[in-house]
Amino acid sequence: MRAYIERGEAYRAKGQYDAALADLDQAVGLDRSSPAAFAGRGLIHRLRSDYDRAIADYNVAVTLDQKRGGRMWGAARRISPRESWTGR
Repeated sequence: MRAYIERGEAYRAKGQYDAALADLDQAVGLDRSSPAAFAGRGLIHRLRSDYDRAIADYNVAVTLDQKRGGRMWGAARRISPRESWTGR
């Protein structure tokens, strides 16, 4: 599962968002308790201007990782023009 996350991040860095999303979807499918997989996928959705899906994935990531959730939450709030947040 970690390999999918890392390869997804590499694809994202190259601007290959479709490939990144495919790998991060695989990571989420393998481990639905991975905040890194959801946060990474949320970032891809945000970069593709799919804010509803980005928010949904960030909400899951924050819920799964309460310790670092505040940082993820703050970053998600800054990058999305949406007001439909269900978290904090």
